[in-house]
Amino acid sequence: MERSFTQPNLKSCSTLLKLVFVPFLIVVFSASLFAQGALPKITGTIKDTKGEPLAGVNMVVKGAKIATATDADGKFSISVPDNNAILVVTYIGFLTQEVPVGDKKVINIVLVENESSLNEVVVTGYGQTVKKSDLVGSIGTVSAKQIKERQPTSLADALEGQIAGVQAVTDGGDPLSPGTIQIRGMSSLNSGNGPLYVIDGILNDDASFINPQDIASIEVLKDAASAAIYGVRGANGVILITTKQGQDGRARLNVNYYHLFGKLAHKLQTTSARDLTYYRRVENGGAGTGAAVNPDSVSTFDNKDNDYQDLLYRTGNKDNINISVSGGQKGLIYYGSANFTNDQSIIINSYARTFTTLFNVDYQATDKFKITNHISVNYINGNSVDIGSTASTVFQRNPWVSLYRPDGSMAGYVESKKNPVAYALLSTNVPTTYTVQDDLLGNYQILPELRFTTSASARLDDFNRQTFVPTSITSGALGPDSGTSNVDNKLLYDLQGFF
Repeated sequence: MERSFTQPNLKSCSTLLKLVFVPFLIVVFSASLFAQGALPKITGTIKDTKGEPLAGVNMVVKGAKIATATDADGKFSISVPDNNAILVVTYIGFLTQEVPVGDKKVINIVLVENESSLNEVVVTGYGQTVKKSDLVGSIGTVSAKQIKERQPTSLADALEGQIAGVQAVTDGGDPLSPGTIQIRGMSSLNSGNGPLYVIDGILNDDASFINPQDIASIEVLKDAASAAIYGVRGANGVILITTKQGQDGRARLNVNYYHLFGKLAHKLQTTSARDLTYYRRVENGGAGTGAAVNPDSVSTFDNKDNDYQDLLYRTGNKDNINISVSGGQKGLIYYGSANFTNDQSIIINSYARTFTTLFNVDYQATDKFKITNHISVNYINGNSVDIGSTASTVFQRNPWVSLYRPDGSMAGYVESKKNPVAYALLSTNVPTTYTVQDDLLGNYQILPELRFTTSASARLDDFNRQTFVPTSITSGALGPDSGTSNVDNKLLYDLQGFF
């Protein structure tokens, strides 16, 4: 079920956030300060038969409530009760292994693919069954290692060119654009063409609030695979996102920073003032008067030679810093991260600032009952420059026309053509978006082959866009300045329970 309303009580939302985050922070910091005791610690790496590290492999101590999972590089760390402990290693598509610890401190494990399981009939979702072999050709995967190599700043960047049949592009190069993702092209005329996103088991219409550096794996279901599992909602394909989880052991702190430069790949040829003057004279049979064919040589306004591409474009700079902490013990594991991106685009006055946080907590209350909580917060602010009034006008405005009026102010329309530099510098289009999502899941293992799962999720979207255009750069250049302010607030919640 879904509800939406306009202008929620922001004071109540602030109180709700405090009630959610404060207990979580108390749990995390209490866990990190908790004594580790004298339990032996085992470290190692899990790979496949080709030597590739496996991320997200589950590992539990047999007969104990101690569990962990491998990180993006296939590494793990787990505390065991004693040297008689046995590690049970499971991963989808691979044979389960039981590894005795003994007196080893470092254990490297190689998992073998379970080829015989491809013909098994399994329950995939909504009570439907399908052969594993029918899914293999319709599933594309992007690992955390591949994401790390690309250093993407959005989900579209992470998927671009990675999976056949998946078209992921950043719209117009706008730093504020989340990008467009389509699976197998357009599939609907009247409805949206975007895929369904399943983030840690929770269904979403988009995943723009997820930081790519927090993703452990991405799986894309295409063709019949998505329809077989998610029915009509998966008609446009399904993207399964698994975020990173904590590992058993002491708190681990990771800090990552990078700086990117960007510039226009190449300029397009435009007409110079001299060439345009010559062309118009030839067009008029070698005669004629006026600025169109014979500019006044002493006029400072009509005797320029502007290269609008040099004036409009610049060297782009992008700063990104990501901080994450993870750890856990005695059935409680946690992962938290904060990411800040400052993207100064290659077009002047175009920028985006993004702040994203994620908190994941897993608590194994008993041998049969597990609680999982995912909290994410996303903030985006910036200025979007209209391409139609800037980049496109570069090829329309006469190069000999000055960017400024005699009084020093920015010129507007001249010969019915906009001033691209003035529009980029003086007009503003500032969207501000807050997104908060909290997902709570509970799993109870009733029987070895029967598990009950219940989930409750809530998402708050607060969107505000403010625009401003001064009259001085419009065609009339008269009357008051113009601006708009749009507000859209939504609160969505979902409750599920299934076996």
